[in-house]
Amino acid sequence: EGLVRAADHVPNRAARQPIATPALLQLAQRAQALERLLATEGEMPGLLAGLEGRYLPAAYGGDPIRNPDSLPTGRNLTGLDPSRLPTRQAYAVAQTLFNDWFKDYQARHSGQAPQRMALSLWAGETLRHQGIMEAQALVALGMRPVWDDSGRPVRVETIGAEELKRPRVDVLMSITGSYRDQFPALMALLDRAVAQAATAEPGNVIARNTAQIGQELRKQGVPRAQAEQLARVRAFGNAVGDYGTGLSDAVQSDGLQTNDARLGQMFLERMSQPYLDGEPVTGVAGGVAAQALGAHLRRTDAAILSRSSNLYAMVSSDDPFQYLGGLSAAARVAGRPQGLELHVAQLRDVSEPTTETAQRAIALEMQSRYLHPGWLQAQKAEGYAGTLQVLKAVQFAWGWQAVAPDTVRSDHWQSFYDVLVRDKHQLGLPEWLKEHPQAYAQSLERLVQAQRQGYWQADAETQQQLAQLYQALTRAAPLAAELPGVRRWVAQAAQGAAPAPTGLAVATPQSPAVAAPQPAPPPQAAVQPAAPAAPTLGVLLERQPDHAAPPTPVQRMADIVALLVMALVVLAGAAWQARRSSSLSAQPRFAGL
Repeated sequence: EGLVRAADHVPNRAARQPIATPALLQLAQRAQALERLLATEGEMPGLLAGLEGRYLPAAYGGDPIRNPDSLPTGRNLTGLDPSRLPTRQAYAVAQTLFNDWFKDYQARHSGQAPQRMALSLWAGETLRHQGIMEAQALVALGMRPVWDDSGRPVRVETIGAEELKRPRVDVLMSITGSYRDQFPALMALLDRAVAQAATAEPGNVIARNTAQIGQELRKQGVPRAQAEQLARVRAFGNAVGDYGTGLSDAVQSDGLQTNDARLGQMFLERMSQPYLDGEPVTGVAGGVAAQALGAHLRRTDAAILSRSSNLYAMVSSDDPFQYLGGLSAAARVAGRPQGLELHVAQLRDVSEPTTETAQRAIALEMQSRYLHPGWLQAQKAEGYAGTLQVLKAVQFAWGWQAVAPDTVRSDHWQSFYDVLVRDKHQLGLPEWLKEHPQAYAQSLERLVQAQRQGYWQADAETQQQLAQLYQALTRAAPLAAELPGVRRWVAQAAQGAAPAPTGLAVATPQSPAVAAPQPAPPPQAAVQPAAPAAPTLGVLLERQPDHAAPPTPVQRMADIVALLVMALVVLAGAAWQARRSSSLSAQPRFAGL
């Protein structure tokens, strides 16, 4: 009676259905193959091969039970196999993430569905989220990956319109240079999905965009074959061997203007190399590539960037405003005056993925980090290193303001002033920051830029106090690359003149075929401002005369005297050395004691 039987507590699910003999045979054969791999001795041969400098084949590492492909051991292990992305789990998360975003978009646009979404893809992000963003592209297209037994997506299958129950959404991938280097197989998978989705229904949005872009490029003089190829492209990025956008330095330039169209043009020129099937499309002139990217961006509604790290956020580095904000700036130049809706896929907690607007993400980050007393106290404890973090926060906020003006509000700049100058939290921040005047002055320089370009509407007293503090800091420790426009504004504001905002050029739609656009002159400026480019640093090399002028008699006499003095020094040293050697040889030698 007191016996406890396992059958009463542990369900025997295998007894509920007959055993499938073919499936059991397949499992047995697989087990035998893995047993042979496990018995293969690879550690010592691999070690010896490495010590001898011979080639070691690469393999995806990990637990051999969870990842049997790590067998045999003894190979050069890698942390991630790009051919396994997106994973099944990533696709499941992407379905929830995209469907929620799709419904929210419709709710904000009176039921209208988005036509196309752009995805800013980074290598580091993809490594962390295992392909959730790429899986979102597949979900948007109405495609489903098919994985093999080892978890590799080998192909995609089309989800029928009856099952999908919504219109398909076209996609555009903006890839970084590092992403291009690491994930060509994933790019090829997405291109196959685009091509397959275009044939799912006659004249769907994917096919329609491809046809319209091809026709537009042909009208602009692009050969038919090349125009049709560029119309099929959905991935654009840096040219092979190139990295970055150039926007990080450009937004700090003295020649920068309000809503400067040249920032978007710079993005078009640097990030318009087309890729098809994971390979760069060759034989495309730079101007034609920029035209193609511009044509795709004109037909794009929104852009999304993922954040899967608790350490890095939207204003913690210059990359988010360069790559996500740069897409919107490029779209405005390409002919979409309102730019793109910018969104952030928050993937820090994969169990609760959400998508929010870039404006909301930046505002929350401002309050929880850069304007929060806890964060500021922690930076103060770090001394000089902490002042650099404060400087970065202000500079990167300015980067967002320049490339995507609606992402940073006027009250954000007022809050920076209240916290860093007026010491709103009573933390002694001004005294601490004054210990490092150059970093403090550069932070205030961004506040001046925000005021003089009309992004911040500070009162006259605030402007005067800001200018006077900046003057005091730069007198104590002059800046090596102080912006002349800031210096002129400060000189007037310090006297209570309250200069009017300058640089009110507005980005107007431009043809991507045109080179860097000529900036519109400011209303009352006599001199054309320079283009927003990185300041030139270094030594200017100038040609010197081939033959120097003949020396004067005084110079000849000085040279002769110098040679005589050097000869006397050498002779005196030789004489002293000879005398020392003779005196040492005359001393008695003592036998070993």
